[in-house]
Amino acid sequence: MTKPKRILITGPPGSGKTTLIKKLAGEISYPKRGFFTSEIRQGRNRMGFEVETFSGKRALLAHVDFDSPHRVGKYGVDIVGFERVALPEMEAAIQDNGLVVIDEIGKMELFSENFKALLLETFSSDLRLLATIMIAPHPFCDRLKRAPGTELVIISKENRDHIIGRISSLMEKAGLRL
Repeated sequence: MTKPKRILITGPPGSGKTTLIKKLAGEISYPKRGFFTSEIRQGRNRMGFEVETFSGKRALLAHVDFDSPHRVGKYGVDIVGFERVALPEMEAAIQDNGLVVIDEIGKMELFSENFKALLLETFSSDLRLLATIMIAPHPFCDRLKRAPGTELVIISKENRDHIIGRISSLMEKAGLRL
């Protein structure tokens, strides 16, 4: 088996992708840059999503009250805010030749053509990548999932407590020790 340069974690919503990638990223001692997405809640209601980088910069990703032509369900997507925070972090990872960590490659993020261009640059380089990616079929994501040097790991509620061992093994093969 060849060494994977990229590990993509996919699974249905609520399967634990974000929790898993945060845990893995926190345990990796290798230099890393990237971002996580998290829910914005008001009481029990999900109102939107924000993006936060490893350096602590935050921006709105999407919100029910955000007026945008780019929508996913009830959420208007803030491409400008997303790009202002996420893209410099990805560019810095490319410059540093470090590990790129992305949560997530999904419908909202893919409205950004600049994000897609940086992903393609990352996939055509020797950079290591640890990312979550939408499970639903999507031409751009399907291309990334099939890229040479990419390992796709499917997480579910049933296997999420046991899958960390498989991912840890893949990460070690990629030269990323936990």
